[in-house]
Amino acid sequence: MSATGRDDLHPSMQQVYDRASVDQQTRYLELMRHDPVAGMAYLEALAVEQQEAEGRL
Repeated sequence: MSATGRDDLHPSMQQVYDRASVDQQTRYLELMRHDPVAGMAYLEALAVEQQEAEGRL
């Protein structure tokens, strides 16, 4: 996988990526291809959403 892919993420962010829907994973990869800062911000927002859904925030 490219430098923008899952394997290059920190393990905690790999978990976020793995829990994301296919559409969310695709959106992340598209953002990383064009704007890595926006891609990481998107993944961090997904992490917050997932934590809220699990009642951890």
